[in-house]
Amino acid sequence: MLFQISRRRKSAFAALLLGAASALPGTALAQSFVRIDTITPTRFSMMDGTLQGTISGYADAPSAVNLFVDPGHGAIGGWKVSPGRFTPGDFRFPLTMSLHSIERNGQPNFFISPSEDGTHLPSPKVVYAKRIELPAPAITSATSGRRSVTLHGTALPGAHVELTVAGQSQRVASSGPTGDWSHTFSEVPGGTHLATARVVDTLNTFPASAWVSREVQAEGDILRPLAITAPAPGFPVDRKLVARGVATPERGPVRVSVGGGAVVEATVNPSNHAWTAYVQSPVHGTVVLQASLPGTGEQVRQNVQVAPFGALRAERLVLHVLPGQTRLFTDGTVAPDSPDLQVQYLAQDRSWRALTSIDEAGNWDYRGAVPQDMALASGEVDGDRYAQLAWLTLPSLGSGLGDAVAVPLLRAGPELTSPLTVTPTTTLQGIDPSGITGAVVLTLPDGRTPSAQPDSDGRWSIPVTGLPAGRLSIELRKVEWPGIPVETSRYVLEVRP
Repeated sequence: MLFQISRRRKSAFAALLLGAASALPGTALAQSFVRIDTITPTRFSMMDGTLQGTISGYADAPSAVNLFVDPGHGAIGGWKVSPGRFTPGDFRFPLTMSLHSIERNGQPNFFISPSEDGTHLPSPKVVYAKRIELPAPAITSATSGRRSVTLHGTALPGAHVELTVAGQSQRVASSGPTGDWSHTFSEVPGGTHLATARVVDTLNTFPASAWVSREVQAEGDILRPLAITAPAPGFPVDRKLVARGVATPERGPVRVSVGGGAVVEATVNPSNHAWTAYVQSPVHGTVVLQASLPGTGEQVRQNVQVAPFGALRAERLVLHVLPGQTRLFTDGTVAPDSPDLQVQYLAQDRSWRALTSIDEAGNWDYRGAVPQDMALASGEVDGDRYAQLAWLTLPSLGSGLGDAVAVPLLRAGPELTSPLTVTPTTTLQGIDPSGITGAVVLTLPDGRTPSAQPDSDGRWSIPVTGLPAGRLSIELRKVEWPGIPVETSRYVLEVRP
């Protein structure tokens, strides 16, 4: 027959028709399809603020394919969203374009194709019917402060987290591979508040995540009212006392003083809010114990009864040395209302020993042998360095070395033994009890400084002439020895013609 075609030619013609049909753009193969199971956001891009994610599903096709999303508007082909061709079957991979672009026209339409632009053998389009949901953040901790709350948490890496506390709101960006974030709210009223957080899309394509919440505490200006817990009001105390109390922590130190004395700063324990201060009153009787906390403006005052104590004053401490005899001369005063009956010195074993008694007028003096166990050491008094110091105290001042009076040990100055009434030409005589070698120097009002060497018994004599009639002040001193201070002696002569 004219139109009869051989079986071989018939098969070739059919293949030609099939090839031509498959080459037409937009022609779908009925046996290919794609199913989208999940679209999961994985991070926000900090560069352009877009949301990124992963996509998973199933593809059925005779060969490797790409995944596309339909751009709409009747466009041919599509936007490729797979990183490359993948083997049909279950798939999961990061999206190579932003989810904002996919969601631009609402729910996205996906299809597969073996081509690079989606125009060759596209599968039927399938709609991803699920809504893309942003995962909620987590508030991992909350730290309270003075009228402040600091929130810490995690969220989708790169996401923007919206926070609210006590009517205040703030957006912060999460960072790092774990999406850490934190923010401090200030001017938060003291008390309990509900902190909330959610992830938001800055491009407003996707709805915000669900809210998460946590109760937080903000400290007020005064968390624990300032109070003195010891000693009790009116309680009898020594001049040195230990004051204790409570106060709001982290508001700076408590400033404590008693009797108008030195102010001592005490740190508030953050755990139990307690503070302790060692203070000293300069006066006795009914005095004010005062504590203040500048950080909150609080101040408390109460009276305490400070027991009487003496005020020791040492006028001199002099070593008087003559051949075969060494004596110690010292004297001074105490407060008239002092309860003390004796002056004590510091011994070498760090104990206090009685030196001399105090009379009813508050005067005391000692002239006798140097106590063999008296502690002597170098030190400073009022900025001056001395080779030897002794320490004197009163029983009412306590046993602390800091309460004692440090007194420099001096050598006795030259003494005048000749009569004070002289003629214009005379010879002054005396003794040198300093115990050190060196000349005795006489200083006259006209500037002359005659001198003489003491003999082996410590005696000296200095002839002078041309003294004017009347009362005349003179000074006697020793030639200075480094580190060994010697008293200067002063006398008034009556010069008669």
